[in-house]
Amino acid sequence: MKNIVANLLIPFVLLVLLVIGCKKDTAEETQYTVTTVPLQILGYTSVPSAVQGQSFVRQLPARGGRPPYIWSLVSGSPPPGLVVESSGRVSGTPNATGDYTYTLQVKDAKGATAKGNFTQKIGTTGSVPFMILTPEIPAYGQNQDAGYQFFVQGGALPWHFTISGLPAGVTYDPATGVISGSPTAASSSSITISLTDANGNEASGSPMSALFAVNAPVPIGGGGGGGGGVIGCPSMYDGNYIGQFKYEYFVKGQDGSYSPVLGSLQLTVTLKCLATAGGSTVLNITHANCSDPAFGCQLGGCTPVMPSVATLPASPPANPSNPSASGQGIVVMFPNGSTIMTSNSPGNLNVSSDGRTLSNSLDPGIANSTWVASGGNFPSGSFPPGGPVTRFISWNLVWSATK
Repeated sequence: MKNIVANLLIPFVLLVLLVIGCKKDTAEETQYTVTTVPLQILGYTSVPSAVQGQSFVRQLPARGGRPPYIWSLVSGSPPPGLVVESSGRVSGTPNATGDYTYTLQVKDAKGATAKGNFTQKIGTTGSVPFMILTPEIPAYGQNQDAGYQFFVQGGALPWHFTISGLPAGVTYDPATGVISGSPTAASSSSITISLTDANGNEASGSPMSALFAVNAPVPIGGGGGGGGGVIGCPSMYDGNYIGQFKYEYFVKGQDGSYSPVLGSLQLTVTLKCLATAGGSTVLNITHANCSDPAFGCQLGGCTPVMPSVATLPASPPANPSNPSASGQGIVVMFPNGSTIMTSNSPGNLNVSSDGRTLSNSLDPGIANSTWVASGGNFPSGSFPPGGPVTRFISWNLVWSATK
């Protein structure tokens, strides 16, 4: 089965006007963008099809909106012997071979809907493995709805999910793995997803790690400056930065053991100041270039998807070991849905005293755990799945020129 509707998720940016201060005769206003993710049925790459006469179960993936999700058949028919459940599972024992096309709809708790067309092939030989696919989790907005449902296939029901590392305000259903809630603070971290079936078997691809990012509201300037200009701009950071991001992934050998492989990518970004407030300077990432083809931004570069921003200290300290504040970091969201993001936890970002070098923390305890990446064919796990997950090591960006 595959989703044959082209679905490209572009985070929906809602403009909100907030009053941040008042004087006797003048209201100072700053505009903000907030990230919201619309409801969407996800596609997925080729996976083993169902087999005639064999028990089958598949959970379809979706993201965005506000769970719980309710699925329904809109048109067409699933293969004989299979039924579409309201949970988004297709289950049963197919009793005829062939290709079957039908349309499904998912509805969220707010009444939003999304549709997808599916074609499922029923074969005569083979087997259906118990597997979970690498998720395509978008960046969510602080105090906005977060929702995600994983693609899972095979195994004996009931399934049991264990997900660790979710931010405050977000939880999950152990039976379905559906993630829901409203994150209360901006963050950038890696979550770990594990899945077993009723017999205690672990799914192929489990455990796996995935990026879970929460974007803070981003000021886009205006007001407060008396002259209608952008507050605190331009900044010392405006211009081009180029640097390297290092990681380690694992490959399975013929003897069944996994060996580490070192990798790196080169990233170039162009920063332009949006505003300075509350001890942070927020800069729009107007252009990017990434050497790894998984991010779809090589020759000629690309324009990152909003909100791709760098949130940096307004006044870099003289101390080279920079105790950065919560929420300060870099987020690059590429047009193909992939992401590179540094941790925005306190102390995870180092900025040189002149603002010309940005890098991972110099604290040896956290130096090699301050960035993550996901999307495309980027090696975010082991090959094949089942081994150690990718380690994101060091990173740096060095100012190269004004733009």
